[in-house]
Amino acid sequence: KDLTIDHVRKFEKELEKAGLLDDAPRGPFLLPDYLPDEVKARQWAGAGL
Repeated sequence: KDLTIDHVRKFEKELEKAGLLDDAPRGPFLLPDYLPDEVKARQWAGAGL
């Protein structure tokens, strides 16, 4: 299957149709996780899992 960005174009058309196409960022943001492993371990330990 060929890789395309047709889904992005379709999404932009849907935003335009809904009147939401502006300069505001849309969609999920993937943010890096800068926490050290020992902090992550404490967070999971306190979660009761």
